Amino acid sequence: MHSPGQWQSEYYRDHALAGSTWDLQTGMPLSQHALSEQLKKVDYLLLGEVHDNLDHHKIQLDLLNLWLEQGMRPAVVFEQFDRSQQSLIDAHLDDLERLESETRFEERGWEWNAYKPLIKTARDEGLSVFAGNLSRDELKAMHEKESVSEFDDLLKPCLLPSAEALLKQDIAEAHCGMLNETMIDRMFGAQRLRDASLAQAMITAGTPSLMIAGNGHVRLDYGAGQILALNQDKRVLSIALVEVAGELQSLQDYEYLFSDGAPVFDIAIFTPRVRDEDPCETFKEQLKQIQHGTKPGSN
Repeated sequence: MHSPGQWQSEYYRDHALAGSTWDLQTGMPLSQHALSEQLKKVDYLLLGEVHDNLDHHKIQLDLLNLWLEQGMRPAVVFEQFDRSQQSLIDAHLDDLERLESETRFEERGWEWNAYKPLIKTARDEGLSVFAGNLSRDELKAMHEKESVSEFDDLLKPCLLPSAEALLKQDIAEAHCGMLNETMIDRMFGAQRLRDASLAQAMITAGTPSLMIAGNGHVRLDYGAGQILALNQDKRVLSIALVEVAGELQSLQDYEYLFSDGAPVFDIAIFTPRVRDEDPCETFKEQLKQIQHGTKPGSN
């Protein structure tokens, strides 16, 4: 699917796991043929990513093309579009540069050239494209209501206490321990709403459908994958695209792929890393510069 000579990410290209695919349910390596056979049985295909890893987007495109080769005609749901932009997608899918401009794609923090090949393939193949995310304004409006009736049914099957605790822990760690409990609770609520919105977009899209989203959203314990698996009598397959870490040489070393002994994804595909610095060190340095009245990179 993706040979080592084609890696675009710089770090750990020669890592023992880079390029390998694993069935997390069995803990065994998965061949290209076996992966292809699994895809034939799927209604909802959830493809995770590290957003700025171009290798992840290439693999997502490979998997979409593999599904197309099997005769599947999936709708494609993107986290990168807010659902309030669906009319813009419908109006401008034939003009991708205008679509990028009208949806303020890069202005909202996404790298257009990373996602353009996926969007173009969907357009060229005549596939339906759906926006899956919630805008900040939508989230704010939902938080201000006492009840989020739109997603009540989807969120009614609550998270297991261990999954809720893990999501809050992951939110805290992702923000380098800089959030207080109130902020963590608020971000927990926002994450659940975003996951419900992504799941609802998949349900609206029908089957088969494919989701392009961050790894956290395709998880089976607290992501949109969990919501789909509990609310729909459909076959869900969640694939995480995982950046290798230099000190973690075996599958068992990646403990975060499991929770309470169960995998939080069905399949993991390992790739090199885009960057190797500690993101929290970078974050702390940016805070120092802001506190001293300078902007990051201004010196």
